[in-house]
Amino acid sequence: MILVIRYFGYIIGFVFGIYIFEILVDRNREGPTFIAEKNTEISTCDKTNYNLWLKNKGFVVSKIDQDELSFGKNRTELQKTLESQLLYNLVYITCVVFVMKPERAYMVANTWGRRCNSLLFYSNTVTKLDYLDIHIIPLKSSWQFMCECIRHLWLTEKHLQWVIFSFDDIYVVPENLRYFLAIKDHNDPYYYGHNVYFWNVLYNSEETGFVLSKGSIRALVNKFSDVSSCEKSERYRKNGDFYLGKYLSELNITASNAHDEEGRERFHILKLEILLASDSERIVQKYTKKSLRPIKVGKDCCSDSTISFPTSGNNLLTHYLIYQTKVFHSGKLGNRFKNETDDPQAWKETVREEFGNELNVSLITEAEYERLWKEKVKILEKKKHFIR
Repeated sequence: MILVIRYFGYIIGFVFGIYIFEILVDRNREGPTFIAEKNTEISTCDKTNYNLWLKNKGFVVSKIDQDELSFGKNRTELQKTLESQLLYNLVYITCVVFVMKPERAYMVANTWGRRCNSLLFYSNTVTKLDYLDIHIIPLKSSWQFMCECIRHLWLTEKHLQWVIFSFDDIYVVPENLRYFLAIKDHNDPYYYGHNVYFWNVLYNSEETGFVLSKGSIRALVNKFSDVSSCEKSERYRKNGDFYLGKYLSELNITASNAHDEEGRERFHILKLEILLASDSERIVQKYTKKSLRPIKVGKDCCSDSTISFPTSGNNLLTHYLIYQTKVFHSGKLGNRFKNETDDPQAWKETVREEFGNELNVSLITEAEYERLWKEKVKILEKKKHFIR
């Protein structure tokens, strides 16, 4: 039986940072985590299923102290046995990013994109990215572009399990996505995201990113076997996500519910600062009329295991708050002065330094030490008064 270590959540900062903390990580506050542990999916038994899945794989999860993880002698080895690292090895996530602006592509590549197993960039507008490989598909129609991306992905990527498709202004938490998908078989047809309903079609909005399993991609590629089949299947040029849902439903692959067991959204269609504001209900209703389910606002708007949310495109602050900032609660290994000592008689060294080695400190009690310092303080106060 192999031991896997789970460690808990961190993030500090101003109000926005604190809100992200509440959403993206466990509220236990015992240390950092990248995997939300409280809520999994809409079924209350999913956490049990996940633990059974781990057990069947031969793993047991236990907690670890943040102090040991950050400063302990075995911290390098502990990093290798983290739950997030285990899921990285077992649940292969391919991240496909649709590039609209070059600077956003670089931002993704240097933040959350690093946490994907594979990161790919596609565009029909940006023709070149310095230092990054990009697949150019010069099709103006959003559905034809998406269809060709999926076909190209199938033909060129050898290791496919799960694929999340997103635009370059969306922030994705791959660790939470792996946790959500772990117990599912990628060879079966799955289609996850933010459910919307339009023109009698249930589909997932491209504004939040959406997830396809290998089984779903296989079914799509069998239906759209060449370029012309993608081209002939579209009437309106700006509804790629709509057509994807439409043709998947024709294959009996439905946009599934990705809410957690408390009914909170994992794929967010609006920015977190809007959703978290308790007085933003009117604004939210205005911009989410197609959403299949009502959008919650306030502190309970969003799942602890949030997977995606839109940003301004500059992800550096968000990434820093999620993955780098740590709240120090307690510990003996880190955050100490170099000359700190656990010697309960350390005050004797202080006496020698202040009053000279000729003083016999072995004869001085702690009460006497306190009296000596009070006299020292009086002398200093007199000097200050004289200087004035």
